[in-house]
Amino acid sequence: MKSSKNLKENDIIALKKAHPCGSNRWAVLKVGMQVKLECLNCGKKMSFARREFEKRYKSILK
Repeated sequence: MKSSKNLKENDIIALKKAHPCGSNRWAVLKVGMQVKLECLNCGKKMSFARREFEKRYKSILK
């Protein structure tokens, strides 16, 4: 299992499943008990509880 412990704001990450717009690249806006992400393709912002985010997280791209 990949750990997201060294995740920080402004990182570009990939999630396991693609967003409905077709992209799986996300910018990290906030890290804490909740992780706030923005899709780099369509601009949609989403917020996940840390536990839910850990299930969806794949890797840091940048």
